[in-house]
Amino acid sequence: MNNRIDYLKSLNTFSKFKLLLKDSVVFGGLNALSKFFSLFLTPLFTSLLSKADYGIMDLLNPLMSISGTIIILGMDSAVARFYYQTDNVKERKQVVSNGFWAQIISSIFVVGFILCFKTIILTFYLKHNYNASQDLYLQVMAGIILLSTPIRFVQNLLIWTYEKKKYAVLTGGFVILNFLSIVGSMYVFRDKLLAVFIGQLFPGIIFAIMSLVYIRGYLLPKINWILLKDMMKFGLPLVLLALIPALIPALDRSFINKFSGLEEVANYGIGYRIATLIALPISSISTALGPFILGLHKEENAERLFNIISYAIILLVSTLIIFLVTLSPLIIKILASRHYMPGIVVVAPLSFYFLLDMLKGICASGIDLSMKTYWNLMLYPVGLLFLYMALATLTPLYGIIGAAIALFLSALINFNLFTLVGRRLYPFKYNQLKMSFLVLFAFFMSFALSLNFENSYYYAYGAILLVIFPICGFMVFISRDQRESLKIIVKQQILKRNIK
Repeated sequence: MNNRIDYLKSLNTFSKFKLLLKDSVVFGGLNALSKFFSLFLTPLFTSLLSKADYGIMDLLNPLMSISGTIIILGMDSAVARFYYQTDNVKERKQVVSNGFWAQIISSIFVVGFILCFKTIILTFYLKHNYNASQDLYLQVMAGIILLSTPIRFVQNLLIWTYEKKKYAVLTGGFVILNFLSIVGSMYVFRDKLLAVFIGQLFPGIIFAIMSLVYIRGYLLPKINWILLKDMMKFGLPLVLLALIPALIPALDRSFINKFSGLEEVANYGIGYRIATLIALPISSISTALGPFILGLHKEENAERLFNIISYAIILLVSTLIIFLVTLSPLIIKILASRHYMPGIVVVAPLSFYFLLDMLKGICASGIDLSMKTYWNLMLYPVGLLFLYMALATLTPLYGIIGAAIALFLSALINFNLFTLVGRRLYPFKYNQLKMSFLVLFAFFMSFALSLNFENSYYYAYGAILLVIFPICGFMVFISRDQRESLKIIVKQQILKRNIK
């Protein structure tokens, strides 16, 4: 591990970019694929499920994310942080063991709670659409949640220990088998919605066993309670960091179901799935950035490097979002049908919601680097309160558009709030105002385009924006010094290729 950090520090700026890209492809790409693989099942879902059943599935799926986040207890970040603090093999094993056993115990409690209160949970989620036969859905989901615990823990461990081959086998294999198992189940079982959940049980069993095989060399048969207490102090505040994003897909869909019904939940769900296409590269970059920032934050030019990375990400991802919005009518025709076309209008705000959430992770890294993660306990509830008020105000008035705009506005406020606090706690300076204006500039362009999806010149307008935005964004929002730095990086790469 130390060799890896020393190697990172020895690289020049371009080589660091290049290494970040490689890690993004391997770790981030597979991690993103594991989170969003259901996107590729959307054509099957929309053809075999009714629009109401699709809405029910979209309402229940966030429950697994919420449960998983509670089970983790912030131990994924705590393991990474404490693992790096020692070179002693036995101490590292104890750190890993503490995190693993804590998650196994918490998963048993969470699953027990779900099974005991399944009727209350389903009534809360589905409201007047609930019937007793749906209890079986939650029972199967409880099994999936339990099996996912060791898989998720080992995936995170393999990222932080840079074991790319094992990570590729575990994550890639799990995604492929999940895909095949769900497809097979939907053609075997009469209840198609139940089949979606049953199809995830068999892969869960296989890869939970594989995860235990992979981690056996790290595990000790006991918990060090003193060390666990320190890990909990670091990790528990971070539960909010992950829990609130996990709650959001349940919160927004709950408001839409209440004021607009299950079919509008389905339209929103299709738009959300299209937006996850942009979340794939975002998640890839975000996954790779964790070790990258931890490994380089003490470097002399770290502030300059992280600023350049932030602007480059905004320009690149915003351009991809405009491209995605331009193609959204075509994507909906491929993934679903024209009946889901109203979902186009939520693609832009949801895509920028994902982008801002990732930027917050970069620009607010000072909170984690200062190890004052208790600030999350104060900041995240403020963000959630604003989101709740925005959803309660905008969803009854504007339906799915109002819900999507509420998410975008809350993400923009969170980005600025967290960045401001991160700057105070750790001496990294980010021009958050300029970054915010760049994001708003791209958002208004893409959202205005999506509102005209029935216009015969829609694709032509999208093509024009794809030319205008990168040029204007680069010349207006990127400083001369940052432009020169980017040019130097490009020239270094050209020179390196010419030498070869």
